[in-house]
Amino acid sequence: MLLRTIRKSIPFCSEKKIGKRECFYAHLGLCSPCPSVITTNEEKTKYQTNIRRIKNILQGKGSTVIRGLKKEMKELSTLEKFEDAAILRNKITGLERLFSGRLVLDDRITDASFMESIREKELQELEEVLHMSPIHRIECFDISNFQFKNAVASMVVSVDGIPVNGEYRRFKIKGRRIFDPEMLLEVLSRRMKHSEWPMPDLFVLDGGTPQLCMVYPQLKKLYPHLPRMIGIAKRPDRIIRADTLTELPLKRDSLSLHIIERLRDEAHRFAKKYHTLLRKNEVQYTL
Repeated sequence: MLLRTIRKSIPFCSEKKIGKRECFYAHLGLCSPCPSVITTNEEKTKYQTNIRRIKNILQGKGSTVIRGLKKEMKELSTLEKFEDAAILRNKITGLERLFSGRLVLDDRITDASFMESIREKELQELEEVLHMSPIHRIECFDISNFQFKNAVASMVVSVDGIPVNGEYRRFKIKGRRIFDPEMLLEVLSRRMKHSEWPMPDLFVLDGGTPQLCMVYPQLKKLYPHLPRMIGIAKRPDRIIRADTLTELPLKRDSLSLHIIERLRDEAHRFAKKYHTLLRKNEVQYTL
């Protein structure tokens, strides 16, 4: 299995909860450093680097990972840590053999089990930071307009980390809405009236405090059992809870931030596509 092979070179933890002792796989060298016993910033950085390298492999940047490992091996040799350098060399060799021997398309490894494992890790971390479980269905909303004309919104859906294109929805904004928060409130209100659509475990809004302050309190009054809601603010990207308006303490390479960013980007793409279509039709009609 691909995942097992990669784990020999880039170890990571597969436990659902952090304990007080090293997990079983730590004794096999497949979880190093184990999150359960990380006590120093150096160990934390090392683990985050491993996760980042795995994400790079998923994004088709296997050669970048190899270069980074070779650079690290050279530094170990310079410091005369030849035993550590030899261990790293073996790991590099294993990855090089893997990349050359597996099915690769556009330099992107297409192993379903490996990608499924990463999605599972992302969802597990998101559940932990939001203190909720499980998270299966997520709906993300975005607004697109140009000078307040042809304003539209998108709703994209993921189930267990996988986009479900057939359940994407698009909305044309009604009335004289001007600001994004007003538009989002309209769209979420219209969405909640569709009881035939599966209710998500989590709503994600493209926006921060202004959007959440407008949308969440009013919807909560109408729907006491409203699903959990978060917003993703920009510059830099950060996640904000709707119920407390507090920012989640996430690192830039956090897995949970990554999955929300991916949804936000997909919602933006889908909304912009619809907005562009309306503008094109308007120009043709005018001509």
